[in-house]
Amino acid sequence: ELNISEIVMPRTAGSHSAFGAVASDIQRSFALSFLMRTPPLSPDPASNLDSRKIGSIFRELENRGCGTMKNNGIPRADVSFKRFVHMRYRRQTHEVPVPVPNGRFNSKSVQNLIARFEDEYESRYGVGSRFPEAGLEITTFRVETIGHKVKPEIRSNRKKKKTSARPTETRKVYYYEANGFLLTKFYRGTDLPTGVEIKGPAILEYSGTTILVEPGQTGIVDSYLNVRILF
Repeated sequence: ELNISEIVMPRTAGSHSAFGAVASDIQRSFALSFLMRTPPLSPDPASNLDSRKIGSIFRELENRGCGTMKNNGIPRADVSFKRFVHMRYRRQTHEVPVPVPNGRFNSKSVQNLIARFEDEYESRYGVGSRFPEAGLEITTFRVETIGHKVKPEIRSNRKKKKTSARPTETRKVYYYEANGFLLTKFYRGTDLPTGVEIKGPAILEYSGTTILVEPGQTGIVDSYLNVRILF
């Protein structure tokens, strides 16, 4: 139905999520609720938001993030940040998260922040929905801290390729599509060399998973010991 001609079963299929957790970067979110407002009908709303205070809040959250990453063994040079403020027009209930560039925060940054909020607001609620006359509120400051880890290198198998393998046994297995039992070859997955082709029906047994090659399919072990099932 989906016109899929190939399925890739990773070598790490039995522990794929654990592998991803170990290999992925570490990310922690730090937030501070602190209300800042501009008055309604203000001709210059940016002048009512303290850029120094905003900058100090972000620095505080980033310092907390650095401390957490240090405890995880990640040096400051390998840490990056994504800043956000949650804003809304006064008397509203729901906020809009607005990304904030890293670096020094000054009065020009406040003006850019307000413009970015109004653009985000219109993109979410439609053109003409902005209402600056109501005044603005910043409710929450948030910093996403990312600790970048060295990614493990996945090496290809350089052993000589083979095109055949010996099954460990053959026995009958029931297949729903065939409405009956078919003789099926069983293989020990870790013994399968690069380049081998397994014609279905066959079952490849690994310590943490089992791969079924159905009748009419072919399983090929690639150079990374993944099993590619061709229809």
